[in-house]
Amino acid sequence: MSSPWRLIRPKSAITGPGIAVGESADRFAALGALYQADRQDAAGILLAALALFAAGLTYLGVVAVIINNVKLPGGQWTLAFLAFPLWVVASFHVLLNVSAAVKARSIDIIERHLVDAAGFDKMQRQYVGSRASLRVTTIKEQPFALQVQTVVSYGGVLVIIIAFTVYCLAVAAKAEGWASAPVIVGGVLYALLFGTVMLAWHEVARITGSIMNE
Repeated sequence: MSSPWRLIRPKSAITGPGIAVGESADRFAALGALYQADRQDAAGILLAALALFAAGLTYLGVVAVIINNVKLPGGQWTLAFLAFPLWVVASFHVLLNVSAAVKARSIDIIERHLVDAAGFDKMQRQYVGSRASLRVTTIKEQPFALQVQTVVSYGGVLVIIIAFTVYCLAVAAKAEGWASAPVIVGGVLYALLFGTVMLAWHEVARITGSIMNE
């Protein structure tokens, strides 16, 4: 006859698994909260970028109409710097994209823990969550047809801004030529802005590319 004491489970055997389950549940609850917050932030960044893009197009349309039809105060200086707000939009748009790239990395880290817990293998991981989105939005990972659309979308915006900038400087140069102070100062400023925007986009591409390589 077995001892009745053997039928009684040790206290550690009762509470041990319960503690482990509780800790695991708390951990995944925290991960879920972080994941939801990052997802909301990413959605907010996208909306802000779209609103900024719409504001830039509206400004471009208005200025294109008045630049040759309305006498603006400030003369050449105003004409030379009419394109400056578009470069402000472009610069802030890069900051939004950097923020989105950092959020994407944060989301990817959290998703790795959640996906591992869900039992997905490495191959399936590429088609779940943010990785699936990055495969069609990162130019190195995109199919050729999507790469063309990306180049047209981002390159087209850059070409429009540069063309409008040159046009504003040309209009400003009509009075005293390209060697006038407003045109020279504006040209130097726009060249510096172009260089810094390109460097910032390179950083965005580096961060996004590093996510796919992890």
